[in-house]
Amino acid sequence: MKTSFYKNNLLAAALILGVSQTGLVSAHDQIGSLLGSASAGATDLYQISCGVDSAKLIAQLDDQGPSGPIMSLQIFKGAKAVTTTDTVGGDGAYSPLVSLTPPVGSGAGAYTVLVNHTGLAAESYAFIYHCESAAGAHTATGIVRLQNQ
Repeated sequence: MKTSFYKNNLLAAALILGVSQTGLVSAHDQIGSLLGSASAGATDLYQISCGVDSAKLIAQLDDQGPSGPIMSLQIFKGAKAVTTTDTVGGDGAYSPLVSLTPPVGSGAGAYTVLVNHTGLAAESYAFIYHCESAAGAHTATGIVRLQNQ
């Protein structure tokens, strides 16, 4: 009986500690897929919103398909854009990290993010993204999918 009491208390403490640590996460994950019936240039479109103290958006892409077309991610804001490409699908490794820093004072607001591939195939992907202040601190970050191909 005592053993059950201690196990229950230990489990409760572990759960409380685990839940309290969720605020420390500094990146966001988005998963998606590009359908095989779509054209070779199938594209998913997202709008990522960065909070008022944001200076930039960073992201990287993981092509989760075992083989097939090359998959890329582009970020646009104003007259600036960056791209990153995961050239080896299914290896669990993310593409190089990219960062889009608009002109000073315009880091807050909406960024456009595109995920696309070069061939006619069904592909799954994940990307990591988050907004940062000029000092590199995580800032408010939101996402809306605008197009799913």
